[in-house]
Order: sequence, then C-alpha cells, then structure tokens
Amino acid sequence: MTKRHSMLLSASAFASVLISLTAPVLAEPPAARVPEPEIPAELAAKGTVYHTISGRQAQVTFTSDAPLQNIVGKSNSVVGYAVAGPADAPASLAGGRWILPIASLATGIPLRDEHLAGDHWLDAARHPNIEFTLERTEAVEQVKSGADFSTWTATLVGTMEMHGVKKPLRIEKAKISFLKASERTATIAPGDLVFIQCGYEVKLSDFGIRNDDVPGKVSDTIRLDQMLRLSTVQVEPGKDQLKVEDAAAVPAK
Repeated sequence: MTKRHSMLLSASAFASVLISLTAPVLAEPPAARVPEPEIPAELAAKGTVYHTISGRQAQVTFTSDAPLQNIVGKSNSVVGYAVAGPADAPASLAGGRWILPIASLATGIPLRDEHLAGDHWLDAARHPNIEFTLERTEAVEQVKSGADFSTWTATLVGTMEMHGVKKPLRIEKAKISFLKASERTATIAPGDLVFIQCGYEVKLSDFGIRNDDVPGKVSDTIRLDQMLRLSTVQVEPGKDQLKVEDAAAVPAK
C-alpha cells in the first residue's frame, strides 16, 4: 500500500467516524437552560477539559414502552463537562458531570410534558434537574484509531440523581471518540472534540417515583439513549448547526 493510499484511507475513516457521530436527530427548541456546573480545580488539573455542546440536536432520548402506550421524549439542553485521561488513553476519563433540566424534556405533547414535570412524576418544582456525576471509567479499550481520531469503548461508573434520590449507575459499552480540530470538526464547533454515545436503563421506582399509571401507561423501566458532543472550547448554546451533508462536503486532504 502506498503512502498516498494510506493517507486516503485514513481520511476516509475519519470522515466516516465524523458523519456517523453527527446524524442530525433534532429536538424541539429547549424550554430551559442551566449554566455549566463548576469544574473543581483539582479535577481540571488531571487532564484536558471538554465542555458539552447543547443546542439543535437531541442529546438524550428516553423511551417508555408500556402495554397501553409508547412514549418517546428528548432533550437538547444537557450541560456539563468531562476531563480526559492521559494522552495514551484519553477515554480513561478522570471525571465528569452533566445536568439535564427536566423542563427541557419534550415528548411532542405539551400537556404531557407538564404532567411529566409535575409533582406526581419528576416533581421539577422541588427537583428541577437530573444529574450524573462520572467518578471513573472501567474496561477501557481502543477499537479504532487514525491520525486525527481515536475511538474507544468503556464502562462509565458514577452516580445519578433524580427526584432527590441518588443511585450508583454503571453504563457499559459506552463509545467514546476523540477528534482533533480540523476543517471538518469546525463545522460542529471550534477546538478538539469528543463524542460520548451510550444506552442504558433506569427504573422510576428506584428513584421514588410511583404513579397509578405505572406499568399500564408508563413503564417503570425507562430506556435512555445519549449522544453527548463536547469541545475543548466552550460553545454558546444554540450555535450547534451541523448537518450531515455539511460534514460530507468538506474535501478530504
């Protein structure tokens, strides 16, 4: 294989990773935003800090699959940060914290959104946010790499707080991709980027949420799918305007 062929393959792999990670899953305009949580200086000193990009694309999708109805909701208002690990294993994240405002959850029916935030469900008046604090990563493995990117899998270990209740949470098989700043990544945000993609389940009853509509209309087990995009440069909320065709249009070098 010639050096030119190798470079072309590397560019092609980079493009495929970028496009696969930026499919435009749109959410409704956010109903609420909160500031990024303060990053402890001791944690920030352990590695490169990445700031979560909130805006046009859905970051979190939740699904309730109950016998009488299926409910899907989304939010694009997650804020937070992650601190990367050492250069040879950046996916060994040193820590992180994310906040999702309950008022930002949109199911497509405004009245249902009001009920979801009400005191019989998530009780946003007393507990306005859902939070996840990342304490460490385990089972970190590199699955793909190139000159400008690397992709890893890992188990995220931390604590979720919802409805005023904190519970330990392990998220297995999370996909973490790092991309160096380039013309392509600039269509998303300035700076180096990291994408954290994962799926997992939580039980409402574990967080003290009980209602007569469970399990008939609302499942006790809620599926969560997340795609968080972060940058070394803090991006103003709402400036996230990437489309897949925009990324594909940037010529490979």
